[in-house]
Amino acid sequence: MAHELLSVKLCELDEKFERLHSRIQLSQTSDKSSLQKETQLVRRECEEEELILRRRLKFSKSEMAGKLSEVYEKMEETVQSARKEVESGQGTLSPEEWLLLAEYSLDFAKQAADRALLISLEAIGKQAETD
Repeated sequence: MAHELLSVKLCELDEKFERLHSRIQLSQTSDKSSLQKETQLVRRECEEEELILRRRLKFSKSEMAGKLSEVYEKMEETVQSARKEVESGQGTLSPEEWLLLAEYSLDFAKQAADRALLISLEAIGKQAETD
C-alpha cells in the first residue's frame, strides 16, 4: 500500500517539477504583460493548493496530521512575517535580492525533497518491519 501511495505522490511531484522548470524557462523570455499574467496565475494556484492542503490536514483524523498542520501554519506565518519585515525595512527588494530569494527558495525545495525521501524510506522500512 505504501508503495502505491508514494508512487502516486512521486508522479505528482515529477509533474510539478516539470511545470516549474518549464515555467521558469519560458518566463525568462516573456514580455512584461505575459510575465505578470503568469505570476498572477501561479499565485492563485499556490493559494488554491495551500488551501487544499490545509483542509486535508485539518479534517484528517490522524493526530499526526493535526501536528503537521500546526507546524505548517507556524512556518507559513514565519515566512510571511520575514518577507513583510524585509520589504518594510527596505521599501522594496532589488532585482538581485529577488533573485537571491528565488535561488534560496529553490534550495529549500531541494532540501524538502531530500527530507521527503528520508521520511519515505523510513516509512517503507517501518511497513516492512510489520509485514
